[in-house]
Amino acid sequence: MQTETTQSKGSKNKSKKGSDLTPNEKIAKALKLVNEARDEKITASKESLNSAIEDGKETFENYRSMAKDRFNQSMQSAETRVTANPFKYMLGAGIVGLILGFLMSGRRK
Repeated sequence: MQTETTQSKGSKNKSKKGSDLTPNEKIAKALKLVNEARDEKITASKESLNSAIEDGKETFENYRSMAKDRFNQSMQSAETRVTANPFKYMLGAGIVGLILGFLMSGRRK
């Protein structure tokens, strides 16, 4: 009997195979694998998200630059047209002002 007890203790110290593990050890091993996989997924997701954020920042800067250029071009174009025909634009602004004034005054009895 003592030899059986000694052998069973000696086998516990050796590397256990999957079938030799106790249920708690199997659960602990499975949890460790799940945690490692989760950590890998989190790391990959963070890297992917950071890459997407950097791409978004670059795209935003490109669109902002394009919008700024178009705005400046529109302002220069408008300034050139108004400078060439100031009375035409003053008359148009006056008509718009009269129409807005009439609409905002409402109907009075």
